[in-house]
Parts: sequence; structure tokens; C-alpha cells
Amino acid sequence: MTWSEPPGPRLLVDLGLSLCHRLLGAPVPAEVLARGSTDPRVSTLTEEAIRGMLGFDDPLPSLWREIRDALYCRAMERRRDRLRYLHDALLAPTPHEWKLVPLPAAFAPLYYGVRPLRLAWKHAPWRKAAR
Repeated sequence: MTWSEPPGPRLLVDLGLSLCHRLLGAPVPAEVLARGSTDPRVSTLTEEAIRGMLGFDDPLPSLWREIRDALYCRAMERRRDRLRYLHDALLAPTPHEWKLVPLPAAFAPLYYGVRPLRLAWKHAPWRKAAR
């Protein structure tokens, strides 16, 4: 058993190797590619990633669709990994929030409320129409 066999990283590893092989012509052992080809998610996500990198997908998806449909999130096999990803994408404060609303350290937990508000403002439909 290798480090990529338990649930969790296997799909992400197979996806990454498939992309490296398809896009860069990287030499990937045939048995490794065969393992990935047995999972239909690998080929589906590979094709989607290539379309996205080449700009064939919708350039301005809604925030929720962008996060929910994120290739990285869908390639995660464990629910807890997807929940952590959603937490980080939607709630976890970033330097953008710290810069927007400077708060004393004692009020740092309030940044968890600032993050969704900033994202709602940034991705408001009426703002996208103006772009």
C-alpha cells in the first residue's frame, strides 16, 4: 500500500498525474495511469480542468457555483476535507478582511462575520454586470 491509496489523496494524486501526462507529456508509469483510468471521475475532472485552463468555461460564475463546483473540492474523497475547504473558502478570514476592517486583536473573531459580507459584496450580481 502506498501513501496515495487510502481515501483522501488518491483521487487528487491521480488527477494531478493525469493532467501532467496529458498537458506536459510527463512520463507517468503505465500502471499508475491505469489505476486512474479505472475511476471515471479522473477522466471527467481531467477534461474539465483542461477546459477551464484553456478558458472554455464560464469566466464569471456565481460565487456559490464557483466554490461548490470547484474541481479541487470535487476531487476530495472525504467529506471532512470538503467541509474544511468550504469553511476556508467562505468563512476563514484572509488578509483582505484584515485590511478592509482593522480590528483590535480582542475582536478578531468578528472577522468570521466580515468574510461572508465582503464576499457577498465582491460577487454581487449587479457588480458583475458592470464588469
